[in-house]
Amino acid sequence: MRFAALIGGIVAVVSSLLLTPTTAEATEDFRPASTSWLSSRHGYVLGSAPCDDGNSCARLLTTSDGGRSWQQRKAPKVGIDNGNAPTVTAVDDQTLFIDRFVDHDGTLAMSTDDARSWQSVEIAVPKGQQILGVNRIAVHHDVVYAVINTVAADGGGKNQTAVYTMAIDEHRLSPHRMLSITGAMPYGDVSSRGGVLQV
Repeated sequence: MRFAALIGGIVAVVSSLLLTPTTAEATEDFRPASTSWLSSRHGYVLGSAPCDDGNSCARLLTTSDGGRSWQQRKAPKVGIDNGNAPTVTAVDDQTLFIDRFVDHDGTLAMSTDDARSWQSVEIAVPKGQQILGVNRIAVHHDVVYAVINTVAADGGGKNQTAVYTMAIDEHRLSPHRMLSITGAMPYGDVSSRGGVLQV
């Protein structure tokens, strides 16, 4: 279902970029890769566009009118390729995350001012583990919760899914000691709805 929803979102974004008025400089040669929506009107799209040197650079667009117009926001320096593109997660109208795991560097990019500036977040992966990816991120009562998949760095162990936490004003996610699952193909989700955190 998540994959279908992502594809549907990207198709909708591409259609809106092609068929509705946009800021020309923001959408020229833009290739969407990930999308996150707070409502039917307010959303973000992370993708890439050619840099001045001919390479691909990350580009982040936002809309507050359902895709009728788009504004460009500052995107952090992330790796962009077809096989392992970063993803954007909008938690609220000020807080966004972009994962940066093309080179397994173990960091997230976080913004708390609607993508006008970005800070690096370290992920304290247990010794001997390597990050596979971030399944989901949520913020609940000023605490960040992230469901993260890891695997043994030497390839000899099973995947592990754990919930990592930090205060919203910190820059280091650490595993929660009570919320960890080991298995062959782990998944996970976390969400905050109506004042309740669900894992």
